[in-house]
Amino acid sequence: MLKHLSFSSIKAFQSCPSAWAAKYLDGHKEEAGSAADFGNQFESHVAVMNGWKAEKYKGPTPEIEEAYGNYAETFIKWRGSESIKYQVELKISTEQWAEKAEELDANPEMPYPLLGYIDFLKLGLAPEVLDLKTRARLELKPDDITQTVFYTIFAPANRYTIHMYGTQTGKIKIESRKVTRELQRETMDTLAYYAGLIKNVVETRPPLAKLPGYHCAWCPLRTMLHENKPACAIASCL
Repeated sequence: MLKHLSFSSIKAFQSCPSAWAAKYLDGHKEEAGSAADFGNQFESHVAVMNGWKAEKYKGPTPEIEEAYGNYAETFIKWRGSESIKYQVELKISTEQWAEKAEELDANPEMPYPLLGYIDFLKLGLAPEVLDLKTRARLELKPDDITQTVFYTIFAPANRYTIHMYGTQTGKIKIESRKVTRELQRETMDTLAYYAGLIKNVVETRPPLAKLPGYHCAWCPLRTMLHENKPACAIASCL
């Protein structure tokens, strides 16, 4: 039984419905990759250095300290003198979704509660969501904006800021924008659309094929290579 959705689970479904079903319906366990672990530890280090408690923090490493050294001045400027909350949990019921959808003239059909965690939320007269991203290249993706705007709908916040830290370049890129009703409505419609697809999969469990154009090298279900093709636990992906 699927109890809730998160942005990460919806994104996983978009990438590969088969792998999504294995993880979220069948309980397949996967460990975080090195890139995800670096991102989690970097975010935790930012929190700890600014006086917050980060439960999964493993302590500083030379790589994390170097990254923070490049990043700290930018974050301090963003912080200013206003208070900030770290790791703000969002629990959105289907009723709350429907109420907000009516306000924004968006799709009210959200079949599952939603759960999300805001990296940093700046409070004050102009509340703002900060989403922290770490990746090799400073490349802003559509999903980055969708996720961050989703947080502003229910936080709520007037602006969003995405901080991207390039692990290969050591540079910072900032995307900051005022949130509009149109952007929030588009975001709700997108998430409701994929949630509807997920509901159909949960109820019917149809054979799922890997989306065309994707490669399986990243997939935790890939067990071995055979004739230069991935051998996977999900036959429909092959």
